[in-house]
Amino acid sequence: MEPPPALRPEMAEVPSVPGTGAKVGAGFLNVVYVPGKAITCTAGALVAGAFMLATFGSAYREAVSFFNEGCGGSWVLTPADVAAAPKHAQFEY
Repeated sequence: MEPPPALRPEMAEVPSVPGTGAKVGAGFLNVVYVPGKAITCTAGALVAGAFMLATFGSAYREAVSFFNEGCGGSWVLTPADVAAAPKHAQFEY
C-alpha cells in the first residue's frame, strides 16, 4: 500500500557534477568562510585553553567540544558543498 501523496518524501535531485554557478559561488563564499573559520577556531582554542586552566584539566570534555566546534569540519567550501541538496527527506504537511 502506497502512502498518500502528502506523506510521501520528496527527495531533491542532486546534480552529479556541480555547475559553473556552484564553482563561482564556492569561490566567493570562501572569501568569508575561510577567515571566519580561522577566527572561530582561534576563539574555540582560547576558550578550550581557558577551561583547562580554570578547572585544572577536569573540564577536558568541554574544552575538546569547544575546540572541535571551531576547528572541526572542512575548512574550504567546494562546489559540491554549495550545490548539494538537503540529505534528509522533506515531508509536506
